[in-house]
Amino acid sequence: MKHIILIISLITTHIGIHAQPLLQATANSPDKVLQSELMVYNNDTKGSFEDGHGKKPYLKALGQPPKKVALLSFYLFDPITSVNWDGRSFCMYSESNFTDEGHNKIANKFLDTSMAQLKEAFKTYGMELLTPAEYLTDDAKREAYDKFANPHSGLPKFLVSDKKFKNASSPDGYRSFIIQYPDDNKASEEFGKLAKTLEVDAVVIIGNDILCESKSFQINKLGIYMYGPNPVPKKDDATYTNKHGMGYHEGHMYVGFELDLGGSIFVKHKKGAITWQDYSGYDKLCGFLIKNIGEFLTAATNNK
Repeated sequence: MKHIILIISLITTHIGIHAQPLLQATANSPDKVLQSELMVYNNDTKGSFEDGHGKKPYLKALGQPPKKVALLSFYLFDPITSVNWDGRSFCMYSESNFTDEGHNKIANKFLDTSMAQLKEAFKTYGMELLTPAEYLTDDAKREAYDKFANPHSGLPKFLVSDKKFKNASSPDGYRSFIIQYPDDNKASEEFGKLAKTLEVDAVVIIGNDILCESKSFQINKLGIYMYGPNPVPKKDDATYTNKHGMGYHEGHMYVGFELDLGGSIFVKHKKGAITWQDYSGYDKLCGFLIKNIGEFLTAATNNK
């Protein structure tokens, strides 16, 4: 079996959530413990400009959180086995212990047990979460969705090439748009443009990084990422600065949150047979991230 070793990041210290808890136990952690495990993307408005240029969206132009939000992708990704050496994290891509069928079944279970709560959590902040059946309402939208290519630029494009995504799966009706570099400029713009094509105010991607070990399946990271069109329409007669990516971008990352779950176990198995499974608490963890997203957007879009 070939392994591709890539240096991807410095090791981070895990605080509060210990190695290999059960998923439900992690979900019952106090908010301050979960808060210490957050990785945040684009959760400030510094560096945004009223005329709409720049890498960050001028969210005040929205006036309120996006009303119609499409759940563009929900996926499980079994990417790596991490090996620590000399203060750096080396990642070895390998074959998944999941079969495609097994991967899909577990993806369906995760979404089925949380969809009602996901919709309710977004509704709390004035946002309606739409499934593909609800936003792919004509042939043009379906074609745009089906033909959309997972976009990245530069080094991220190499590191997240489709060849490394064979260990990913989504529930029925969804595609896997793997997020490894959430605020990549090209990806952010293309996702934002797709939202406009789909006639929604924003799109959301929910990603679950999992690890399939010999005796258990664990979830290492849960991420929820939101992208949307540039809130400020482009003016044909305007001149935008185009230095270091600071020109006008048609789409942006609005905000994203990732939660380190410390290898929380949701399945135990022996000799290929599942002996125990429990997805309890997953909806609560999603709700925690959506609360952070909603509170940020409520404040950031307030133009009064």
